[in-house]
Amino acid sequence: MLSYRDHQERVDSYFDSSSHIGWRSTALEVCRVAIHQQRMAVVLRWVENLSLPERSIILEVGCGAGLTTLELARRGYVVDALDSSEAIVERTLRGVAESGAGGWVTVLRGDAVSLPFENNSSTLVVAMGAVPWLELPDPTVREIARVAKPGGYVILNSDNLMRLNYLIDPHRNPGLAPLRHLARGTSHEASSKRRNFASLPRTRRWCPCRPPPTSIGSCDRTEAEHTEGQL
Repeated sequence: MLSYRDHQERVDSYFDSSSHIGWRSTALEVCRVAIHQQRMAVVLRWVENLSLPERSIILEVGCGAGLTTLELARRGYVVDALDSSEAIVERTLRGVAESGAGGWVTVLRGDAVSLPFENNSSTLVVAMGAVPWLELPDPTVREIARVAKPGGYVILNSDNLMRLNYLIDPHRNPGLAPLRHLARGTSHEASSKRRNFASLPRTRRWCPCRPPPTSIGSCDRTEAEHTEGQL
């Protein structure tokens, strides 16, 4: 079993990779982006319904590209945005600088299991899409409860195996798991047979014009000569 640190390093490495930072123009990626946009719209609507005082402090755990962070800042809130990925933090910092929201947003690189904030310091804590990447959610949930003010709010979600972008992906659809398992087993069996066949000793071709030998030999006669001799 991976240690927490090894697990977190793998997660950070995934998000630090340039292949993840860039958007891919595939149907699956378009679906994933649409889900995230809808999720952000829901969060912003919930925040508006809370009617928080202007300049309330909001902590976003797992800020990602900082899109929700910037929208919250535009609505007059002071936002602390935290992520464990260096590349993600740099991207969010660029977005904040380009938007001119630097006076409303603080971007930090940190660990969700040890939030670098005082007790009871945030009126609202938002953690959308962060829980599925945690090895164990309990420590992070305790940290979120610690930094939330008494009477404050927490908006948190967790993905599930039946989400849309998994259902339309044959590599991730839970219902296709038995077929994927069968395909992997068949592929492994075929590979084993090829390896076993390749390891067999090579023998010389036996000629039908000779009696069955105790050891296979070769013949220099042509196929026409063999046919003529059999008539």
